[in-house]
Amino acid sequence: MKRCPKCEQTYADETLNFCLEDGEWLVPVERSEGPVTAVMPGEDATRRWPPTTEEGTMSSAEYIVRGISRNRSVVIVVALFVAMAVAGFAVYKFRNQTDNTPRTIQIDKLTTEGKAESAAISPDGKEIVFSVNDLEGRSLWRQQVTTLSKARIVPPDEGVDYAGIQFTPDGDSVTFLKRDRSTSIYTLYQMSTLGGTQKKLITDVDGPITYSPDGKQFSFIRGNHPGEGESSILIANADGSEERILAQRRRPESFPWWDFAPAAWAPDGKTIACIVGGPNTGGGLMDVAEISVEDGGMKPITKKGWYQIKQMAWMPDKSGLLVMGAEKASDYFSNQIWYLPYPDGEPRRVTNNFDNYLGISLAA
Repeated sequence: MKRCPKCEQTYADETLNFCLEDGEWLVPVERSEGPVTAVMPGEDATRRWPPTTEEGTMSSAEYIVRGISRNRSVVIVVALFVAMAVAGFAVYKFRNQTDNTPRTIQIDKLTTEGKAESAAISPDGKEIVFSVNDLEGRSLWRQQVTTLSKARIVPPDEGVDYAGIQFTPDGDSVTFLKRDRSTSIYTLYQMSTLGGTQKKLITDVDGPITYSPDGKQFSFIRGNHPGEGESSILIANADGSEERILAQRRRPESFPWWDFAPAAWAPDGKTIACIVGGPNTGGGLMDVAEISVEDGGMKPITKKGWYQIKQMAWMPDKSGLLVMGAEKASDYFSNQIWYLPYPDGEPRRVTNNFDNYLGISLAA
């Protein structure tokens, strides 16, 4: 059991590190007798935490946690994770600032069928698009966050793989990487969130793209480019035209390229955060750096030396980044989510459990 030293709320979920109300670090407390409750402003004080069903107490990773608040510092995070060999989604509220604004928490069950592979949440936090891998093949689905109603927007296909799903900044379309299983090269496509025609944008994209704040451009990683053993961060127009190299590295230095999001365009549009190094590409431990969009100059954000950083995403006010990765080699099968203050500060864990997080996506 844990307690918030600021607001005195208590939580039975041992995987939580931060208070859901004010973002303070939680401290352990001795478990008292009787029902465990989490009392939150504006809600029934007898509500049990964690929630229960007919099958018993459910893990927090099996629920959507949505913050209803007038404070815009609240961020909705959708995380793809593996827990007890079952893949699923969880949506968490993460706060970086504190205030005394009254708020409530709504908790709804989210399906965990063990078939999800990639996911993204819309900019307004109202829906997600995700890929499913089942006996029929891989398909794409759209699901409402509030009602949990869902619809298939791309039919199953046994011969393709999907990765790197992203919403466009206006929320009307999604982009995704798609490849035929006969090749290792992914191609970037764009499609309406309702389904329909898939528009081809760029071939040979290694990892999810990241949009500029105005939505007019996007950036992406390309491995073994422009030559073997090199890696580049490129920028292109939103329609895929006029791609250009912003920065490049040669082994043993590298920009790791994989199915996760190795770059993130900052909210002010001036820089792009990226992962540097990486054992899979010959560069040793990993760190986070940022590249100037204007001139391609690069400077480090961290000098921690992570064993692995898979993905990161900026907080909407550029106060920090959420980073998904493994601090050391022993954490390789239990990637966690961290908060990295910007421009400096010590990383803090957001999650602390035995789940293996595979992807994160933010909505303001």
